[in-house]
Amino acid sequence: MRAYATRFAGVVFPGETLRIRMWRGAGAVRLAVSAVERDDAPVLADAVVEHA
Repeated sequence: MRAYATRFAGVVFPGETLRIRMWRGAGAVRLAVSAVERDDAPVLADAVVEHA
């Protein structure tokens, strides 16, 4: 991993199930995390993990 950036978009409550969606691109993985029990309320947004 070379770099990681994200934006906190909401809170996570104890016991919640998190849904992680990932998309692979050239040299990076983009992801979004949401809380399943709250109708997929966003938790992390605009996350990017750069890799070599």
